[in-house]
Amino acid sequence: MWRNTCAALVPVTLMSLKKDGTLEVRGYVGLALFGKTVVWTRIE
Repeated sequence: MWRNTCAALVPVTLMSLKKDGTLEVRGYVGLALFGKTVVWTRIE
């Protein structure tokens, strides 16, 4: 069985902390166009 590791889809996660204290997490596999962004807010 041959496996092409260059063509494998790799999951990507990008995180950014905003000035208002929220955390924005973006995840996608392959194209960023088909990803999803979730905003996390700290509960006090």
